[in-house]
Amino acid sequence: SEAEYRRVALQPFGADKRVFMANNDWVAMDVAYMFGDWAEETLLQAERALRTLGMPKPEWLNQSYYDAKIAPFAVPAESLLRQAAA
Repeated sequence: SEAEYRRVALQPFGADKRVFMANNDWVAMDVAYMFGDWAEETLLQAERALRTLGMPKPEWLNQSYYDAKIAPFAVPAESLLRQAAA
């Protein structure tokens, strides 16, 4: 599924390892709507890795774009730790 692809592609060695993949020249979805997605998807993966590491949204990045393309696909590590402890 697309969700599984995003999760595995972002952290290919598992969520417990702090190894992230950002260079991503492929996608697991319908590409009919895309317009040069190779660069955008790589930048999205990099931002998702930074969010997972607990970094805030960059000031220059549009909030609605961040909320739609980054936040739903990358859970900050401290959130995962709190969930595991509960």
